[in-house]
Amino acid sequence: MKIINHILLCLDLSEIDEDIVHYSAVIAKSFSVEKITLTHIIQPSDLPKKDEDSLNEVKNSIDEMISIEFENFLKKELGENMIINIYTQIAEDEGLEIIVSNVEDMNVDMLVIGQKYGEYRQKFHSRKPFAESDCDVLFVPENPPLQISRVLCAIDYSEVSKAAFAKAFYLHKNKNSDLICYYLQDISRTYFPATTSTSENYIQLKAKTEHRDFLSQFSLNPEDYPLKIGTGEQLTSEAEKLYKTADENKADLIIIGASGKTSNETSLLGNIAETLRRMDTYIPIMITKDSGNKDLLTQLFS
Repeated sequence: MKIINHILLCLDLSEIDEDIVHYSAVIAKSFSVEKITLTHIIQPSDLPKKDEDSLNEVKNSIDEMISIEFENFLKKELGENMIINIYTQIAEDEGLEIIVSNVEDMNVDMLVIGQKYGEYRQKFHSRKPFAESDCDVLFVPENPPLQISRVLCAIDYSEVSKAAFAKAFYLHKNKNSDLICYYLQDISRTYFPATTSTSENYIQLKAKTEHRDFLSQFSLNPEDYPLKIGTGEQLTSEAEKLYKTADENKADLIIIGASGKTSNETSLLGNIAETLRRMDTYIPIMITKDSGNKDLLTQLFS
C-alpha cells in the first residue's frame, strides 16, 4: 500500500533548494515514494530574450544545473530505481497557475514548498498553490531536521482528519517514530467563554472523549498515544498553540488534518494552515488535504 507515491518540489534556484531536496529525500525514504519531480518556474521578467531558441537554451541550462546539483544526490540517497523528472517551465504571469496545473496533470500526491525566514507571508508566492492545489502540501523551513523521530499529529477527529492520522501512524508503525496527538479546537464553535475554567474543563473532557472514540475505531489504546491540548491566552491563535506544543515536545514533523478547505481561511483547516504559512517556523509542516485518502487508516489495519 502506497501512502505517498509522487512528490513535486518547487525550486527557486536559491539556497533553500538544498533544504527542500534533502528533506524530500527523508520523506521519500520514510513513505517509500516512487517518483520525485523537481520543477522551476521562470518568470517572464527574468528573460532578456523572447525568441524560442533563447528560451530553450535557458530551460536546458537550468535543467542541467538542477540535474548536476540534485539528481545525483537523490539517486545516491534513494537508489537508481527512483524515478526523477526535472521540468523548467516558463510562466505567462507569476507562474502560480502552472504549479496548480502541474499538481493535477502530473497526478501529484504532495507539493513541497520552501519557507524562508522573514518572508512576508501575506504576499509570499506559496499562498495560491498551497491553497488551491488538490493534494497534500509540505512546508520545509531552512535547515530542517533530517530525521523523523517524533511526529505531532494535529487533528480534529473528523472523518477527513483520518488521512493525516494515517500518515502519522504509518511513520509510527513502520519507522518507529514517536507519535503525539494534538486536539485541534475550533474556537469559533466553543460554547463557553474561552477564559473560564468551565470552558477549559469542557474542552479537556471533549478532547479526551473524541480521542478515545477515534482510536477505538482501530482498536488502539488511547494510553499509548499521548494527547496534547493547546493552552494560552484567549487571543493566542490555535495555530500558535499547536506550534508551541510541537516545539516543546521536540517534534521533528507536524502533520495536520481537519475539517474545511485551505482555500477558505474561515474554516478550521484553512485558518490554521494559513496562520502557520505566515509564521517563521523551524519544524516541517505537512497539511493533509486529500480527504479521499481517509480510508488509508482502515487499510493499515486490514
